[in-house]
Amino acid sequence: MRRHTNSLSDDGEKENNDVFKSMKRSAAFGHAVKPHFDLDEERAACMRRNQQKLEELGLAPLIQSIQSTIATAAEAKKAASKKRRIDDSGGESMGQERVLRRSLRTKGQEPELPPLLAPLFNRSQTERPYGEPGTKLTAVKSRAPGVEQDGGDASKFDAHNLHRLRTMSDEAMLKRIHKISNTLKLRSLVQLLRHFGRDELAQEAQAALDARLANV
Repeated sequence: MRRHTNSLSDDGEKENNDVFKSMKRSAAFGHAVKPHFDLDEERAACMRRNQQKLEELGLAPLIQSIQSTIATAAEAKKAASKKRRIDDSGGESMGQERVLRRSLRTKGQEPELPPLLAPLFNRSQTERPYGEPGTKLTAVKSRAPGVEQDGGDASKFDAHNLHRLRTMSDEAMLKRIHKISNTLKLRSLVQLLRHFGRDELAQEAQAALDARLANV
């Protein structure tokens, strides 16, 4: 047991001696051990040397101008991308609102008005001759012949045209009159306009109806 302990001690001393001899040989041949250095400090020193060279060559202002141009272009690209996203979002919301208004119109309902337009349309019964939304239209007197017998389309056209009268301006209605290709719907509109005393629009609608019938 003692012999084994002495053997381990001898091995340790031998290893230490070998290391010491190696260091002596390195010192003898001029191989100095490199000291530890900081990478960040070395990088900073390299940047300072490069900056000094640029200043000596007179290129420092040019480099700064290039960096400023790149930064400005990046900011402009970022702003354009943000504006495009906002425009796309606004266009999508407008498209959804347009589809919603069309869907409500087909159901005979009025879409919700914007706050600024609500006072113009939500007027009293005396100021609004077409009745409130959802109320049934009383029978129109002296209806043009042929409309009553068209399979119940008369009431459908009346409801559709009445909704148009409630929600459209005179100018918009005038344009709409010349776009209606269904003669039964146009007849219904003529009767409604006359019923509510809209003589000028009724004359335009009657002229458009006569033109449609002439081409049949």
